[in-house]
Amino acid sequence: MTTFWIAISLLFLLALIIVWYAFFAKQQLTESQTKDHRKETNVTLYHEHLKELKKDLSEGGLDQESYDQLTSELDKTLLQDVTSAAEGQIKVDKTVAPSILWPITLSIFIGAMSFFAYFQYGASDQLQQGQGMLENIRRGNNSHKLSILI
Repeated sequence: MTTFWIAISLLFLLALIIVWYAFFAKQQLTESQTKDHRKETNVTLYHEHLKELKKDLSEGGLDQESYDQLTSELDKTLLQDVTSAAEGQIKVDKTVAPSILWPITLSIFIGAMSFFAYFQYGASDQLQQGQGMLENIRRGNNSHKLSILI
């Protein structure tokens, strides 16, 4: 009996660990991804556009004055994008971060459904009968009930 309840408790704890680990892993992943993803994308695009401008300058598609003007605009755009990404990052993190209500609700749901399923489909009444028989055996009233157990 004790082994049974220990096994059930361990399985329940395993389910809770999976739920809570997923919550905390998602939260850390969300924060780390959103902080640098936008900045990295903007810097990558900046370098790509700068390469295109240098290529156009070397091929003669742009004169030096246009090239200087376009690179300064590109620099300003990158600065604005990185600054707005840093300012807007706080808003993004708050809206994307999962609520703690999900793992709490799932934990309660798992516990409630486990007990409901056990008492609905399990053998709790037979377990109690078996304990009653063991009590009788321990007391010495085991003459006819011992054959039932076997």
